[in-house]
Amino acid sequence: MKYSVLILVVLLSFIACKKKYEPEPQICFGKEIYKYKDTIAVNNCSNHFTGSRWVLPDGTQTKAATVYYVPPTPGIYTFTIYVNNNDYITEYKTTKSITVTP
Repeated sequence: MKYSVLILVVLLSFIACKKKYEPEPQICFGKEIYKYKDTIAVNNCSNHFTGSRWVLPDGTQTKAATVYYVPPTPGIYTFTIYVNNNDYITEYKTTKSITVTP
């Protein structure tokens, strides 16, 4: 009986202490080097999320899983993604920049 109670206590402590995963925003580019007028493919590689939204370098927003962007000139372009979990209260943000060459 003592062992049954001990096992029950241990099991309950594992269940009660199970950590909920927080969203981990991640951005993945289709390739590392882009040239002027290439189409940049950007993927949502986030983990543990239920919703997401992108902010593209020109300020437009979208909820697509993969976004495509054609830079108008050479330069550095920054992409931002916000992800959330089921509570829809807290957003987790990350940004990633890529250099576009002539």
